[in-house]
Amino acid sequence: MDPSLANQQQKVKSWLHEIFGDEQVPEFEINQQTIEYLYQLSQETRQHDGHLQLVTKDLQQKAAEYNAEGMKNKNWKKKL
Repeated sequence: MDPSLANQQQKVKSWLHEIFGDEQVPEFEINQQTIEYLYQLSQETRQHDGHLQLVTKDLQQKAAEYNAEGMKNKNWKKKL
């Protein structure tokens, strides 16, 4: 097997174990086409997950800022 394909296969195996957790990874035919496809899918999924983490972090920060602004406005109204 091509060394780069063997590397991709190892990464695919690791990714599938992350996805399925304690469940058994379903059997599939191991050939160049399936490994390359699953490798590409794993890379796109990881990239998408990274984007989701950034968006989530941004939304959490904005929510905290809005809450702080709301508290400031609430305190300001009490002083009136």
